[in-house]
Amino acid sequence: MAVISAFIGAKGLGFNLLLALNQLNIGLALEAGLCISLIAILLDKMSLAWANKQVDYFGNLNFFQRNKNSLFFGLIMIVGIALAYFGSIYFKEYNYLFEVPHNKGISTADFWNKGVDWIFDTFFVYIKAFNTWLIVEVLQPMRALYLRMPAIATIVLVVGAGYLIGGTRSALVVCGLTLFIALSPWWDRALVTTYMATFGVIVSCIIGFTVGTLCFQNKHSTKFMLNVCDIFQTFPSFVYLIPVMMLFGITDTSVLIAVIVYATIPATRYTIEGLRSVPSGLHDAATMSGVTKFQRLFKIEFPLAFPHMMLGLNQTIVFALFMVIIGAFIGTEDLGQYILKALSDKKGAGIGLTLGICVAFIGLIFDNLIRTWVDKRKKHLGID
Repeated sequence: MAVISAFIGAKGLGFNLLLALNQLNIGLALEAGLCISLIAILLDKMSLAWANKQVDYFGNLNFFQRNKNSLFFGLIMIVGIALAYFGSIYFKEYNYLFEVPHNKGISTADFWNKGVDWIFDTFFVYIKAFNTWLIVEVLQPMRALYLRMPAIATIVLVVGAGYLIGGTRSALVVCGLTLFIALSPWWDRALVTTYMATFGVIVSCIIGFTVGTLCFQNKHSTKFMLNVCDIFQTFPSFVYLIPVMMLFGITDTSVLIAVIVYATIPATRYTIEGLRSVPSGLHDAATMSGVTKFQRLFKIEFPLAFPHMMLGLNQTIVFALFMVIIGAFIGTEDLGQYILKALSDKKGAGIGLTLGICVAFIGLIFDNLIRTWVDKRKKHLGID
């Protein structure tokens, strides 16, 4: 949110990122995004280490053992201050040991810009062909299907799904959320938002479930993939728009590829975590029973990991909706575009709030259906 706030004037790395987005400068955007991601990872690792720190309250410790961290910290501070002082003597123009000046340092922007240019020049024909095929053969028919379905048919379909999954209570909740959107002036734009999110979620889940299942098989690949998920999740979301926009232009393809990259993170993470949560005793029992690796995966691990994986699906939907709205900055025709217009209008607070509620209700509809389904599955498995 500190980065997103740059759109309403906040300074910092988010502001630099916004400038890079406006200039289509992938190199500067990646540098700023990586700095933001490293700050997030640093804070995450430090807070996690602090939370897991064990204190021996009963040990017979001497003064140094009790206060060694504070003493080391104080020593480092003294050494740092001394180095900064001597740096003022060594560096004549800028004292880099005291303060790194703005826009002074090693930049990799040209490398990334040349890399994107090389990809575009080398694979232009294939990129254009793929873009045309995806828009004409997949996205336009899917969009038309969503928009041409009668509103009452859509409501009945959603409410019926709620009733089949969770009974009358779930059907009423889903009906109320859907009717709010249907009775607003934004029903067609909400359908466009849902179509884009649906496509992104389907592809993200296919990739995430597959990658998560493959990485789960090895301890090192599991740790590596979770670290990759950490980096991608903390990377500012609208950075993903810049390279795809340069390759595919201002089209739904650009937004959807960014959605897929961003929304694949929770699908992958929760698949790994779900499979890791299966008790090792069941693995041993399955092996002793003579089942194959695929039988164990599909008959034991996937059913028990199902609640975790569905939570991943839930988060994937949230990530996809968020990224679809961010995609409005490159000209999509969904609710995000009208939210962006409301932000620039002094009298647009009411419209912006209504649009935000519509987006939230789309997410809550799926959330209600998935959580109800997961709760029923947990009771069936005896792990609720």
